Amino acid sequence: MSAFDVARTATHQALDSPRTRLCSIRFAEKDWELSSARRIRREVFVSEQGIFSDDDKDRFDAVALNLIAVFPCVEINPTTLQAGNTAAEEVMGTVRIHGGRFPDKAVPSSSHERVWWGSRLAVAAERRGFVTAATGLIRTAVASAVALGCDRFFAHIQPANRRLFKRVGWREIELVEFENRSHWLVEADLSQFDPSQVLNDELINQIRKLTGSPLSKSPALSHLSSDLCSMEVATSAST
Repeated sequence: MSAFDVARTATHQALDSPRTRLCSIRFAEKDWELSSARRIRREVFVSEQGIFSDDDKDRFDAVALNLIAVFPCVEINPTTLQAGNTAAEEVMGTVRIHGGRFPDKAVPSSSHERVWWGSRLAVAAERRGFVTAATGLIRTAVASAVALGCDRFFAHIQPANRRLFKRVGWREIELVEFENRSHWLVEADLSQFDPSQVLNDELINQIRKLTGSPLSKSPALSHLSSDLCSMEVATSAST
């Protein structure tokens, strides 16, 4: 085995280890990023969990902002390297955020409150490690909504994920039926998701670009500096 092959194997093993594998969080903008996120959603919610019979797409996809967790591909193959992916990165998790209300569940709030939701949190089965990328997706999702003026942030979560959400600053409201399954309706404690502590410059610029919002009226962003480091989190277990 050549020195190159030895180095390549060592690199592959290091990146593929659940304890050392790193990913970054950003909004999906390119076609290959969005198609990868939707593929993971179908794999988790249709093929793996059987919540949907064919596709998990709904009306919120037309207005939602999609976050993805990505990390560099070590090997180029048709599964991980999608058309248009010139950076050779793999999408291994996703979540979406959007305003509005789910029609089957009224959340108590005053008429002037800006209510946001997080949904379709999913991580590819082969990329679930000991430390969770889902945590990074959740924190970035809530902080992004706060930056956009969110007053309250809710989600429907499966019972298996209760510990994860409690750990990152959510409170349980009640057990409900959602998508024909038992889910907990939960609300994020927004005080624990300060955008200036969670969002880096790349994410702030993406929000401005995707929403057309200058974000200049958000007090939470008043301390953002230009030298915020890129956020990196380790990869995940399923959600």
